[in-house]
Amino acid sequence: MRLIAPRLPLPALRAPRRPARLFLAAFLASLLIIGYGIVYDVPGTSIPVGPEAVPFLLPPLGWLALAAAPGLVLAQRGGWLLYGWALPIVGLATVGGLTGSHLLIAYRHAPYLMAPLALMAGTGFMALLRMQATPRRPQFAAGLGAILICGALTAYPPAAVMGGFQEGTTNAELGCVLWTQQVEPGALIVSDHRLSSLAFGLGERNASWENGADVITATGVVRKVATPAAGTQPVGYVLLSDEMRRGVTLLQWEPAQPLSEEAAAKFDPAVYDSGRCQLYRQAPDSLM
Repeated sequence: MRLIAPRLPLPALRAPRRPARLFLAAFLASLLIIGYGIVYDVPGTSIPVGPEAVPFLLPPLGWLALAAAPGLVLAQRGGWLLYGWALPIVGLATVGGLTGSHLLIAYRHAPYLMAPLALMAGTGFMALLRMQATPRRPQFAAGLGAILICGALTAYPPAAVMGGFQEGTTNAELGCVLWTQQVEPGALIVSDHRLSSLAFGLGERNASWENGADVITATGVVRKVATPAAGTQPVGYVLLSDEMRRGVTLLQWEPAQPLSEEAAAKFDPAVYDSGRCQLYRQAPDSLM
């Protein structure tokens, strides 16, 4: 890339005369896009995000505006390469949002955008800082520091403001997931999408992801489930936690819903209990 980039005939943009205004315009444009998800739903999903989510979204918009202001990034060396990295991902997310695709789910592209956007935001900040008069530079540096601190404080919003989705995990859940390594080989662990990912990745167990919906939410016992990787399998164990009971994450384009008391009542007793997370065994004829 270092050999090719200097030879690419990329147009060079002049540095903007009013970079602070350009940053503010990019921030307001990003705010309008976020506002659409608040007034309606997250593009490509039926997940509502209410006004209570705004305080958690404003800090990321601050540094995102540094990346979204073209004049700040494209006026720098290598700026076009960063845009060439980010724009295809943004394009796929846009197509997914406009078409409602369940394959190209718009918000699921966010993790892949973090790397180019982080470099673009850093480039934009350095450009904005250099374009300011010397006496004003400490103010801009302090402003970025405040944005980063606020971003750290709001990095994990409560599930109540994010469509019921839990963004992290707990020690109890990790302990329960790691304990699943002790069960018999080949046993299917049924849980919601989030805990299935943990059971598959950390516990190294066959999991159900969203296919376990009927096993979890039905009021009666479901003995078999279709899995993405191994076809239809008998239910070996069911993994539940307090966080999951408050919001069962199944389809990634629908909001998480609390587990009903009737559905939860059929899971008893637990073969392993870490306090706030339990593993239940499925017996041949009934769920124990």
